[in-house]
Amino acid sequence: MSATIISFMNRKGGVGKSTLLLLTASSLHHRTGKKVLVIDADLQTSILGLREEEKEMEQGESSFYEIVGFSWSKKNASDIPLLRFHKLIQQIENKYDYVLVDTPGKMEGEEVPLIMTVSDFIVVPIIASSFDIQSTIDFLEIIPPIREDKIKEGFELKVFGVVNKKDRSLEHKHLEALQGIAGMELFDTHISNLVRYKRDKSTFYDLVDPKEKEDEFNLYFNELLGKIK
Repeated sequence: MSATIISFMNRKGGVGKSTLLLLTASSLHHRTGKKVLVIDADLQTSILGLREEEKEMEQGESSFYEIVGFSWSKKNASDIPLLRFHKLIQQIENKYDYVLVDTPGKMEGEEVPLIMTVSDFIVVPIIASSFDIQSTIDFLEIIPPIREDKIKEGFELKVFGVVNKKDRSLEHKHLEALQGIAGMELFDTHISNLVRYKRDKSTFYDLVDPKEKEDEFNLYFNELLGKIK
């Protein structure tokens, strides 16, 4: 059985990409009983850093999913990071049920297209500002040719947009215009700009009691789970 690979992507910093991945990974681990791996391939490696901090504090190490870091820097003259990443995917794809990839927040280079190529799903966190919306549109434009190549090989790439850090800004009404761009499907649910997502994020624990059915994070998580099964 091959792992379901879900990559969290957006070229714009500050959209909450890494935090949303982290919350999703923790819930997948605690609620599904499946084997979860996070690949921290972002240039800042913030998720891997948080795990190391938590280990030093000895917080609940008896039950946590695995996190591995990936560096795009060349290790030596003969090292090719793109090939090294592809080899990593080949090594782990039959060992886990879900692999979540935190991606570099940029469009230059071949790293992001490569990650798209090996992904089954892309989650795009979106926040409502004119600059961020345009930046998201620019990012989405690189997806169609990659999707077409995957279809030719018999694979499907689905793209989901998640409104993140939602507030009372009037610009949220413009987010509906993103529906369908590059085949992206906007989630019905959203994540608000709440302090708890910053304060309580952890690589060890689930953020919300899954029994609280109307909690916005649970609504988001259940919608995601329904789409990736």
